[in-house]
Amino acid sequence: MNTPPPSPRPVAPERVLVIGAGIVGACTALELQSAGMAVTLIDAGDPAGGTTGGNAGLISVDSCLPIALPGLLRQLPGLLGDADGPLSIDPAMLLRRFGWFWDRLLSTRMARTLAISDALRALHVGAIDDYRRLLGPDFDALVQTRGQWHVRAATTMSDTDRVIDVLRMRHGVRTQEVADDDLQRRLPGLAPAMRRGTWMPDNAHTVDPAALTRGLVQRFTQLGGQWTTRRVRALQVDGGGAVGVATDAGELRPQAVVVCAGMQAQALLAPLGVNLPLLAERGYHAQLPPQDGLPEVPVLFKSHGFVLTPMRQGPRLAGKAEITAPDAPPNERRMQGMLEQARRCWPALRVEGVVFWRGDRPSTADSLPVIGPVLPAAPRLLVAGGHGHTGLTGAPMTARIVRAQLQGLPSPIDARPYALARFQRLQRSH
Repeated sequence: MNTPPPSPRPVAPERVLVIGAGIVGACTALELQSAGMAVTLIDAGDPAGGTTGGNAGLISVDSCLPIALPGLLRQLPGLLGDADGPLSIDPAMLLRRFGWFWDRLLSTRMARTLAISDALRALHVGAIDDYRRLLGPDFDALVQTRGQWHVRAATTMSDTDRVIDVLRMRHGVRTQEVADDDLQRRLPGLAPAMRRGTWMPDNAHTVDPAALTRGLVQRFTQLGGQWTTRRVRALQVDGGGAVGVATDAGELRPQAVVVCAGMQAQALLAPLGVNLPLLAERGYHAQLPPQDGLPEVPVLFKSHGFVLTPMRQGPRLAGKAEITAPDAPPNERRMQGMLEQARRCWPALRVEGVVFWRGDRPSTADSLPVIGPVLPAAPRLLVAGGHGHTGLTGAPMTARIVRAQLQGLPSPIDARPYALARFQRLQRSH
């Protein structure tokens, strides 16, 4: 595909099918339903049954940092050899998906980094207000707007830290730098080895990612939306651009389809000739027992690649990105290593009775999701996915973009950075 697909014509207020009941699908279904469209939300399992329910719970409106920053090429040998670091890359995957990794390296040029940062900030900055609107009276029970801590052992600034400061200053992100005794006073219980912290007061978190998603779906159905449990087997496009959806309970013929199916979106769209360049970044979480003496806000241990988030069920450790074969078994070393590192960072942390989980984040090479039409022959077939590490924060604005596209109205933000066509442009320029 060498040209961007045309914008879809406005959809009449009926027959829109949203595939996938993770956080992106739930927000999209509710947003479209609130616009007066008759929406059906479909999934093979329960809402939040996939990666959404296992995430770290962060709603980071100040998130404006691509996953890969300038200097990645110098760091790559260490990523290939460090099984305990924040990111582990299987060398076999590097060879198998070389094009994806090449695009990621291209995205770390400073000019491209600035553009990606701008697009991330636009996608994320209004998330708290949007969740407040979408959740209504349930917002306060599900979302805590108390801020976040980012802590690290190093007291000196690295080149990556300097790039991060540039990006945050570019977007007016409010931060407060705290060090040594002052940090220990603000976070009693933190190991003395953690000597530098960044307080980010405008960020938030959910106390239960699965309940948040289920709450959105419940509100969607209460307001007239239709929820159905079916497995989507295939998509078909006829000569007139209409989309048929084959399910395990028969065929559906909606007027518009929005695919919010995470990594499964790739397999659904491939038979139509759509190359959705996603790669699964595996993540882990460790659900710990309820306990006292822990912070009431998320603490991100930046040098270790995980976050400690207070949740209803007890504190949750989440992170440790891993790029490996989709069918590879769980990496016991990384899961246990996360616990050991967490105990060193917060010595009083209790880990007995821990329950581990793993899931695959659908990630693009440039850290931006793919949002909008993907096939010129079917302009009412849209995709919304590939949010990687920031789906919980990016989902509400994603839903607003999809709504505007289906209504034929101006987008709430510039949607061009999230178009699938950007990957074709990137490849043609090199």
